[in-house]
Amino acid sequence: MKLLLTASFLIGFLSCKAFSSQRDVYASIFNGYQKDLRPVLDDNTTITVTVQPQIISLLEVNERQEYIKLAFYINQVWKDEFLTWDPKLFNGTDYIKVPASKVWLPDIVVESSSLEPEYIMSQDDRVVLIASDGTIFMSFPFVLTNYCKMNIKEYPFDTQQCTIKIMSWAYMKDEITLQSGTLADDADIPRNNNTVWDILPYVVETLDTEIENFGTFRELLYRQKIKRKPQYYVWVLIVPTFILTALSLAGLYSPFNNAGEREEKVTLGLTTLLTLAVILTMVTGDMPRGSELPIMGLFVLLEIIMIVVSMAISVLTMFLHQRATTRSCSVPNWLTSILFCHVKAT
Repeated sequence: MKLLLTASFLIGFLSCKAFSSQRDVYASIFNGYQKDLRPVLDDNTTITVTVQPQIISLLEVNERQEYIKLAFYINQVWKDEFLTWDPKLFNGTDYIKVPASKVWLPDIVVESSSLEPEYIMSQDDRVVLIASDGTIFMSFPFVLTNYCKMNIKEYPFDTQQCTIKIMSWAYMKDEITLQSGTLADDADIPRNNNTVWDILPYVVETLDTEIENFGTFRELLYRQKIKRKPQYYVWVLIVPTFILTALSLAGLYSPFNNAGEREEKVTLGLTTLLTLAVILTMVTGDMPRGSELPIMGLFVLLEIIMIVVSMAISVLTMFLHQRATTRSCSVPNWLTSILFCHVKAT
């Protein structure tokens, strides 16, 4: 029993000592700290901010209004030259966690955003980790609505590329320079829980943009590709329309009874045309109003043209057959030679 009480006392003592050490570190490094100014000892020093975005999930792809919506978070790492301490003087404390509002933060923005980001975590609730050498780690999630120019020419076998542009809004390149971080081996492929799109790994490009009368700004361009899963469109749209068109063509060219009604052929063709027109409306309804018709639309349009031509030929054939079977005049020899048939006049 005495041994148990001694162990409990030691654990409590060490915990209190570690907690007290963090308080001492906080009191020491934030004494006189100015969070409104760049945290450098020399004003000519450039702060390097490492940026590592990561997609949590793809929430929405709006082809018509040309944007994508992502559940997103950004890891940021930079060094604050004023927030350093010697761990040996504070019982080996290597890091502390403080509210993000207590330290200077780089003004990193997503310039390609179409709407204001929807922050999952309030900005007042963010926490940063400060290491003893002044390195600061910060990460926060939000919902990003990013502009994405859609290329629907190969729909539904299309791959879209969306550019996510990240930059510092107010600081020039000689004040803040951005660099892209590297993902861990188990995180090099984004999480993919979307039933319509596959999320492919992104490619990073660095761009320095010079603005007249201001200076040069560093931008990071993350080119994110998403690939549509075509199985739904193949089995629900392409295969049924192909079968419907084939059956309609077979019905239009099938033999018919000379004495019976011939209106069924036209009715079949018109029904098929109506069905294909509805499908074409479905295909183009969600697409942006561009100058190009997607390959799916061209496929349905070609089927419509085939049905129209077949209906015209069928109507012409019925008209000539009716003339040949109900009138005493014989079929012209030139028409007989073309059709390779001999009609017996009544």
